[in-house]
Order: sequence, then C-alpha cells, then structure tokens
Amino acid sequence: MTSPSLGPDGTVFFGSTDGFLYAVNKNGKKKWALRIGWYFETASSAIGTDGTIYIGSLDGVFFAVTKDGKVKWEFATGQPVYSSPAIARDKTIYIGSNSYKLYALNANGKQKWVFDTESLVQSSPAIGPDNTIYVGSVDGNIYAITKDGKKKWEFYAGGPVTSSPCIGSDGAIYVGSWDHHLYAIKKNGKLKWSCDMGDEVTSSAAIGMDGTLYVVAGRALYAVGSNGKMKWSFHRDDDIMVGSSSPALASDGTLYVGSQMGNLYAITSSSKGLARSSWPMFRHDLRHTGRR
Repeated sequence: MTSPSLGPDGTVFFGSTDGFLYAVNKNGKKKWALRIGWYFETASSAIGTDGTIYIGSLDGVFFAVTKDGKVKWEFATGQPVYSSPAIARDKTIYIGSNSYKLYALNANGKQKWVFDTESLVQSSPAIGPDNTIYVGSVDGNIYAITKDGKKKWEFYAGGPVTSSPCIGSDGAIYVGSWDHHLYAIKKNGKLKWSCDMGDEVTSSAAIGMDGTLYVVAGRALYAVGSNGKMKWSFHRDDDIMVGSSSPALASDGTLYVGSQMGNLYAITSSSKGLARSSWPMFRHDLRHTGRR
C-alpha cells in the first residue's frame, strides 16, 4: 500500500498492511522484517543521510528504524499517520498526522515545534529552496510554514487536499484538490493558475524538465503544460489509473504509473527527466528518499 524507498546500496524499504516494515535486497531477497505497527496505509518511508528509515503508522506512532532493522526511537502523534515524512538538509523531519497537526522533529525524535491546521493532515510535506515547508490539509488549505513553525500564508483550494505538493524550478507550488482542480500557486501564496481535471486529484504531480506536470485524476493520467493548459491524457477503457498513485518520471522521459487492475504502465513523454527544483515530485526523487 505504501510507495517503496530505495537505499544507497539498492535495498528497498516499504511498509505493508500486515504491520511490517520490510527491507528487500536488490536481488529480491528479504533482508529483514520489523513489526512496528498494526497497519500501514499510504505513509511511505523516507531515508536519512545515515541510512535511518522514517515511517508512520495508523497506530498514530512515527518510527525511526536503523538500516539493520532496529527501532531507534518512536514518536506518538496520537492519531493515524497517512502522511509521508520529509527530511530537511539540517536533518529536521516533518510529518503530518490525523491529529490536525504538522510536526517538526529533531533527528533524535524530540519535537521542535508543531503547527496546527483545521483538519487532518494526510498530505506529505515538501520543502522549498528557502526551507519553507508546504503541506495540504483536509480543511482545504495549502499551508506555507517557515522552518521555525510560523505560518507564512495559506491558500484555500476549494476542497480537501490530500495530494502532496511539488515545487517547480521557479518556486511555484503545484498541488491537487478534491474540488477537481490542479493548482499552481506562486511562492507568495497567490494563484498562478488552476486547471479543471474533471475529477478528484489525490495524486501528486511530477514536474518534467520542460515544466510539464504529470498527474492522475479519475481514470486517467494527464499532462498539463506550465501555462495550466491540458496537453494530453492517457487511459485504457479496460483499466483505471490508481487515483492516489503518483507518477514517476525517469531521466529518459518515461513515465511510470500504476492501475487498479494491478498493471504498471510505462508511457513515453517529451520531458527528459525531472525539473531542477527543490522538490519536483512525490517523495522528492526517483529513489523516494523524501530528503532534500
């Protein structure tokens, strides 16, 4: 149910609905499995520079696990964690929770600060080039928060936001909403443009080198230009793209996206790799480190 993260040695880490965090060698052999929760839903792991794996559970607990499969520390949020963590360059870890909060934690698991929203935080935070943290909430807002935990601005999207923001090369923030729109927000919090996608947008976008955004809405994968105009869509009549599946964009321009029928699609695009920005896709990079 969670997106895998890839360690520097090729080890794959992922949480499962059985409550285990798994580490699998690049040859497909299990290295270890650690029971740390009763259920993992959409919370994916992040990997620190020292190899520590960070992941939250529906138990309402956020864990730091060594690369050898031992729990280093745990932090209780009190409510289920659907959000995936983001790690800043100063090693601060940001994580959202159904407690209506975004938490900032030190690398030792101690709370630095907490930011309150008006509803669930199931969106995963993204970190801007000036260390601003961007995150969505089910209250319909996208929040911009300083590294000290102060609100810079909020932007109302018209519906719940469970999509995770990504950031363009010009600093613009791109995020989807349940109100069927993909939003482009200037770094000052003002609307740049919005694109009607025709269905709920719970997927997170990937931004290509040419500024094209790739995002799933409803049954299809869409390409939206940097001007907010629809370029093309991909769908199969006998299949449905996974609404919460976020596309990955490889350096050769190939897009990868999953479907509800259990298929993985590889689709050619005109974008030769990801945009050069602080956070161009869900989980930051193709290894899904969740680390800037």
